[in-house]
Amino acid sequence: MDPYLAVVDLVRPPPNRYVIPPAPTPTPTPMAALAPSPSPSTVVPAVAPVAVRTPRPLPRGFASRNAAAVAGWAADPDAAGVRPVVFSAGGGVGVSTVVAAMGGFLASVSVSPVLAVESTRRPWSSLTRFVTGDTRGMSVAGWQDLRFGHDLDSALSMAPGGASGLRVLHQDSGGFEGDWLTGQLPAAASVIIDGGSLDNPDLAGLLSTWPVAVLVVRADPAGVDAALVTVGHLRASLPAGLDVLMVLSDSGAFGGATVRAAAKLAGSVGEVLTLPNSAGLREQPIRIDRLDKSVAAVIADITHSVVDRSWRRGNPQPAVPVTASSAGDDVGGSIPAVPAVTYQKET
Repeated sequence: MDPYLAVVDLVRPPPNRYVIPPAPTPTPTPMAALAPSPSPSTVVPAVAPVAVRTPRPLPRGFASRNAAAVAGWAADPDAAGVRPVVFSAGGGVGVSTVVAAMGGFLASVSVSPVLAVESTRRPWSSLTRFVTGDTRGMSVAGWQDLRFGHDLDSALSMAPGGASGLRVLHQDSGGFEGDWLTGQLPAAASVIIDGGSLDNPDLAGLLSTWPVAVLVVRADPAGVDAALVTVGHLRASLPAGLDVLMVLSDSGAFGGATVRAAAKLAGSVGEVLTLPNSAGLREQPIRIDRLDKSVAAVIADITHSVVDRSWRRGNPQPAVPVTASSAGDDVGGSIPAVPAVTYQKET
């Protein structure tokens, strides 16, 4: 064989390789580019480009402006997470339902961990059922892994979770160790506390640590009366007061006139939202992408209010654009545009 041909075959590119296209035809140089460059004393330094983070797709049915605003906030991995306490004046009004729905929505759009924590010292957890569908309703996995020194990712992988990415932690006994728990978590992690009702012995301590609260109330005047007494007592007894959002839970047992009267009465305490009756909120697990559009809008409004209240405690500007209750306010499409979030990071 000819040695010269052997060398040619060795260096010849394989037949399937892409061929580099010919260089494009040069375009005329603009006249502005031929102007003399400025002197060194007048050169303006280059500005680094600002990274624009695209929010994760919104769950089906979450098409309101407040949902899009929360998604824009949750797309920032450096934004401080929220730590609200959800509780009620009496049991059976849907505290675990609100925690599971709000946490599921937040987890579905957040790039940082979102945890729902059962803090009632009960030997069972309805919260676990609403998030995971597990009929046993309790798991201390995750909490024990953190307790025994496992890293966060390993502990969360052991904790039960839902389809949205929300993870559930359940302390099996003793007082709720909120300070210890938050010490194990990054600042960007959001922790939604299921505080149960007023008979939870840890509730006052929780509200002292995390004074942003969601008070779930039965949507009738009697339920609101009990809630107003509760709010007055807590505001007087807590050193930092109580920043509360009241959520009226319409179980379907009350007529529209009763619910409207309850909402009017509750307005004296501050912001009030009414959560409509929905079969989707009684499912176990609660599927965020199967909620009615009106229910999804209120869940987004609750989350929006919690994010904004949490931020305002240490900052003068809102964390997310302020929008009135956006039920039925369709922004069109499941992937929102990046909203004009106005908060500023702490330095």
